[in-house]
Amino acid sequence: MLFALHSLAVAQADMPLKIMFSDRPPLYFLSVEADGRQVIRGSVYDLVKTAVQTVGLTATFARLPSKRVINAIRDNDEALCGMGWFKTPERELFAQFSAPLHDDQPWVVIVRPGVEPEIIKAGSLKALLENQVLRPSLMDGISFGTYLDEQLATARILDALALARSVDGPQQQVPMRATM
Repeated sequence: MLFALHSLAVAQADMPLKIMFSDRPPLYFLSVEADGRQVIRGSVYDLVKTAVQTVGLTATFARLPSKRVINAIRDNDEALCGMGWFKTPERELFAQFSAPLHDDQPWVVIVRPGVEPEIIKAGSLKALLENQVLRPSLMDGISFGTYLDEQLATARILDALALARSVDGPQQQVPMRATM
């Protein structure tokens, strides 16, 4: 995961730097306290907040939908950052990236109960994406890194919001190795 930097050179120490994010618990997310206050929490949020303070800047954090964050960085109208973005060739055309602040855990596939045997039988991401019965559901505008994005580009994708409205019951996580 990378902390996407854009227009940082024009940020001044006396002006707060705007840092935008989309929730990704437990890394960074907006939490509602018992008293109703909204507080940003997360391990990567803590790292970013400390880094900003260490270099003597002040920052404001804003939770926005993923596409709005990407578009704001692409528009380059103000000094701002996007917290927690994968470095992709497309994004490198309009954004600068810091060194990684966090290494992600291996990806998992989340499925309804009863589907796990099909996932295990597939054995690899390539075989899973070729499965004619199972289809991935993704949030629009989200990147999973270059390799997974390339694999998913040819997959039959379900609309995540439509799926969320239609799925009942608990879900299971199944580790999946991304084999080439």
